[in-house]
Amino acid sequence: MKRFSQQFQCAAWDPACRRGAGKPPPFKTPRKNGWSCPLQVIQVLAWLVLIYLAVVGFAVFIPLLPPPWNYVVYSLNGVAFAVHLFSHLAALTVDPAHTMVRAKVNYSMPMPIFDRTKRPHVILDLHCYLCDVTVGPKTKHCGVCNKCVDDFDHHCKWLNTCVGGRNYSFFFLAVFSATLGCFLLLVVLLFVFIQYLVEPQILRANPQFLGVADEESWLLFLPLAPIRASSTVLMGFAFLSMALCSTCLLMLSHLLWFHVVLFFRGVTTYEYINPSLLRPSQPEKERPPSSLTSKTHPLFRSTDSSVVNVGDLFIRNMSSQLSATPASQRTMGMSWDSSRGSHDPRGSLLWTSVEF
Repeated sequence: MKRFSQQFQCAAWDPACRRGAGKPPPFKTPRKNGWSCPLQVIQVLAWLVLIYLAVVGFAVFIPLLPPPWNYVVYSLNGVAFAVHLFSHLAALTVDPAHTMVRAKVNYSMPMPIFDRTKRPHVILDLHCYLCDVTVGPKTKHCGVCNKCVDDFDHHCKWLNTCVGGRNYSFFFLAVFSATLGCFLLLVVLLFVFIQYLVEPQILRANPQFLGVADEESWLLFLPLAPIRASSTVLMGFAFLSMALCSTCLLMLSHLLWFHVVLFFRGVTTYEYINPSLLRPSQPEKERPPSSLTSKTHPLFRSTDSSVVNVGDLFIRNMSSQLSATPASQRTMGMSWDSSRGSHDPRGSLLWTSVEF
């Protein structure tokens, strides 16, 4: 019975297997969103870093700022943290799968995974043979999530899910708010560190410091649960937080700038990494020109009728010269290079200068 079940699964998946040409393919349960197990290590690491920076920011360093700056920073950082928390959870929770996949796929049942030895591509003619659905031109079957994602951008290991059309806005908002929050926190840390070296009394403006006579003692987790700590502990937190916050800010700012550039270019991360995937239906400026004679090249493209198109003039000039040249002297832009034994496309006609 077990052997019959394996043969049935094999035959249902691939016609070649019905002829006895292979074994049953491996199966994998598709992932629904970023909460699907197993969680990624860097995903948990990102949560720990977020919690640490939030605690040291709101409970250790922002309370040391003199009024009214502490209230201002509380408000700005609070808004940035709230927006990031909302967008982060939304990007994790939203299922980025294609509409047909969400309506058809049962996330508790395993599906076959892509086998390149069986087929060259998982999606052919806008049909995914694994999900067995008709998809759009920008849909990609993610091998990690094992499902088709509409408007696929990339698979994010930090979120443990794919980023597609349904959750890209939440992903971008999460990156932006995290970048802003890290920047504000780094400014606070630098201010606390400099004031500690120059004039530490400014950092002891909180009324609860009146009961602390020792200038080397500081209060952490103000104002709800003050804990006395030495200046060494405070500066240790400051150094660690500055190093961690600087690293996060560098990575996030680079990621944010990259996606801003992609936005203005009108391409996704996957298309940027694989420019050959750009389809003719997209704007011409997004596709890399195949040659200098391509109609998509800016030299041969004019969007304004009042602008002289140099490429058209070049082609017209060549055509007029070709028609005026006797038939016995026409070389069609090709000359024979006996030293190389092949046609040389750098013929005299092709490189004739344009006269205006």
